[in-house]
Amino acid sequence: MGLMQLMPATARRFGALDPFNVEQNIAAGTRYVTTLMWEFHGDLRLVSAAYYAGDRDIAREQLNYRNPDVVAYVQQVRRRYMLRKDQADRPPRRSLP
Repeated sequence: MGLMQLMPATARRFGALDPFNVEQNIAAGTRYVTTLMWEFHGDLRLVSAAYYAGDRDIAREQLNYRNPDVVAYVQQVRRRYMLRKDQADRPPRRSLP
């Protein structure tokens, strides 16, 4: 539900009483991601898989989770992350006078 695409139980768990309220939704979603980062020790593959599929299944299966939709989502997140990271790592282009 909402911008962060939270499941109803996840929205409630992380404090979004009105999950369609943008501020509540983003706050709950970021709390959820922060929790996942702690739970999965910063492993972005597991964090993104858990965000997509639910943390219980991913905690149990770890990287052995082979749902094709989850695998595709994790790969897409990784590609976008690496692209943005590469862009951020490049020195700024200088303008010609």
